[in-house]
Amino acid sequence: MLNRILLILLIVSSSSLVGQTTLKFSTSCNTSNDTSYVIDKLRFYVSNIAFETKTGETIKDTIIAYLIDKEDSNSFTIDFPTISRSSIRAVHLTLGTDSLTNISGVLDGDLDPINGMYWSWNTGYINFKIEGKRNIHSKTTSFEYHIGGYLTPFPTSRQLAFSTLDSSDSININIDLNYLFSHFNMDKNPSVLIPGKLSSDLSKLIQQSFVLEK
Repeated sequence: MLNRILLILLIVSSSSLVGQTTLKFSTSCNTSNDTSYVIDKLRFYVSNIAFETKTGETIKDTIIAYLIDKEDSNSFTIDFPTISRSSIRAVHLTLGTDSLTNISGVLDGDLDPINGMYWSWNTGYINFKIEGKRNIHSKTTSFEYHIGGYLTPFPTSRQLAFSTLDSSDSININIDLNYLFSHFNMDKNPSVLIPGKLSSDLSKLIQQSFVLEK
């Protein structure tokens, strides 16, 4: 029996990787500056998953993209039953969708527009969507970030790569929302809803929010 891979993406609320917990739908998280957040919606795509083996071989996944949805905890785990975990030394994936997917028209499954992650033929898919409320000094404001766009010079899909030399059965990738919130000026930009420089810049911060749990 193969020691198969489970790729697990967890949404976390603390900048420390010790004792982190997965956020539940519409629950709040606190930061160190006396600010709290309620995450009402969080969805994003991962695609082009590939595993690098210890012998130098690359094993590519055949699924175009996966929609990770905070409302569906089952979507956090991606199972690769035919790949031996003990043979893998690194995992590579794209945060978002690539340009080919964006110009392929309306697709189905996780890429079906019914999921609320597709703009139109000329702007393509929303790669990362987060909506909620922020409370600071007893004042509550809403925030809404729909990050997408695939055209130069402001693409928003980002590459992630992690070395996985431990012997655990699963590869746990955490999303540190505190890092994202603390490095972006939410007062100046409470919403980003269209492709462009701001969306591209924010996608880089989102990329840096993904870390491998060790």
